[in-house]
Amino acid sequence: MSEDKITNINLGFDVADGERVQVSYENQMLQVSFVDWQETVVSFNCHDTLAFRWQEAEYFLSDKERYDSSHEIIDSAWLRQHQEQHLTWQGTTFHHYKLNFNAAGVLEMICSKVEMITIG
Repeated sequence: MSEDKITNINLGFDVADGERVQVSYENQMLQVSFVDWQETVVSFNCHDTLAFRWQEAEYFLSDKERYDSSHEIIDSAWLRQHQEQHLTWQGTTFHHYKLNFNAAGVLEMICSKVEMITIG
């Protein structure tokens, strides 16, 4: 994938040095929580989740990509595969996000929106 196919994004939280990542999925809602570098629990929901994957091995799609940041993959082959199989629907924009948690691993998801959960 060429370098212009990935962009750094701010989802409202920082994944740098994130650890103890927990993921649950039900009815196209992906719920994720992790402990950030300040030892604070961060939780967020991914709406209309069509796919997600976790792996502990780091990998990079571009030299613009940071090992400790959140990214959006533009013109994603993985998202296109879902569109070509008619798994997306009109009126909803889907995104392919890649969250690099440094040494903890990599979380990717295809969803319509990421929404932080405020606890307390």
